[in-house]
Amino acid sequence: MGGDEGIQLIKGYLNKNHAYRNGTLNYARRLLVFPSVDVNQNGITADVLNNRLDSIATKLQIYSRDQIDLLTTKDKKDYLNKLAQSHETALINIHGSPTNQWIGDDVYVTSEDIKNSSPNVFFVELYSCSNGAFQDQDYFAGWLLFRGNTLVVVANTVNTFITDLVPDPPFEPTFFFELNPLRLGVSLGEKIRREDSSIQSQTFGDPTLKMRLPPRENIKGPQVFVSSRSVDFGKVQVNQLATKKYFIGNKGKSNLELVKDFAVKFTVDGQDLFDPSRTPPRFLSMGFDDTQTPPRTTIIIKPLEKKEFIGYFRPYTNGEYLGLERFQTNDPKVPYLDIPLTGEGLLPIKTLSP
Repeated sequence: MGGDEGIQLIKGYLNKNHAYRNGTLNYARRLLVFPSVDVNQNGITADVLNNRLDSIATKLQIYSRDQIDLLTTKDKKDYLNKLAQSHETALINIHGSPTNQWIGDDVYVTSEDIKNSSPNVFFVELYSCSNGAFQDQDYFAGWLLFRGNTLVVVANTVNTFITDLVPDPPFEPTFFFELNPLRLGVSLGEKIRREDSSIQSQTFGDPTLKMRLPPRENIKGPQVFVSSRSVDFGKVQVNQLATKKYFIGNKGKSNLELVKDFAVKFTVDGQDLFDPSRTPPRFLSMGFDDTQTPPRTTIIIKPLEKKEFIGYFRPYTNGEYLGLERFQTNDPKVPYLDIPLTGEGLLPIKTLSP
C-alpha cells in the first residue's frame, strides 16, 4: 500500500496510538479467545473448552474467568461482531493464508472483510498460518492493524503448526501465561521478545505500548532478592554432576510468586542449542528440596522468607556452557527474574600405563 491511501492509513494509526496514550481511547479489560483449530480440526466442544478455561483462569493473574470470552462460531458475522467489541487482548488460532482465515465448513474471513469492519481489540495474537505475510499487499494482519482501534498485532509470515490454543492437561497453556507480566507494566514488545518467538512470528504496530495497569494496591508488596545474580559451576568433567546452591527471598510485605519458565536456555561454545530433551542433560532446571521443579510451577515465598534453590550441571561434551534460568514474578519492579548459568565441561585426562 502506498501513495495517499498509505499515508492516510499511517496517520490514522498514529492518531489512535496518541489517543490511547493520552487516555481518550480505552478498552474493556477482557480477553477474547477464539480457538477455531481446536474446534474445527480437533473436534473439541465448547463445554470442554469452557472447563479448560475455568482451570486456566485459576493460574492466569491478568484476567479472571468472568473477563474471558470464548468464541467457537463458524459464522463470519459473529466473528466480525466479536472483534468489533471492546477487548484488551485476543488470542486467535485459525487456519489461514496471507489474506484469509478459515473458520469452518466453507466459511472464510478475508482481508477485505477486515478492511470493511472495525476491530476494537488493543492487542491481537494470531496463530494462523501466514496472516502476517507482509509481502502481500493485502495481508490479513495489516488490515487488522490499520482498521478500527487495534494497536498491536502478532502474526506469522509462513505456515506454522499450533494444535490446541486451549490444551488439555498436562500440556501447558503457554500463550495465556505469557500474558501475566503485562499486568506489571511490561511493554508488549518486551513480552513478545521473551517468548522464544521464531523468525516466522512478526510484530506489527508499536511494541512500546503497555496495557493500562490495574490499581497499584492490588499488585504492590512483594520484593524479590537473590543471593547470587549468577551461578558459576566452574570446571566439571564430562558426564559428572555438579550442584550449586543459592537463595531467592522476599523482602516485601505480601507473598512473592515465582513461576518457572519452560526450558533452560543455553549455549555451548556460543552455539545455541534448544532441545531440552537431549540426554545426558546440561543445565537442569533449578529446584529446591533437592528436586527439579516442573515448568510453570508457582513457587510462593512469604514476606521476609527465602527458599534455597539448587542448580544442577552435567556437561555432555567439553566446552564452555552458558545457560539462563528464567522466572516470571509478581514483583512490579522485577517482572522477569533471569539467573545466568555458566560452567565448563572438561574431558577426563587419560593416563598411559608405563
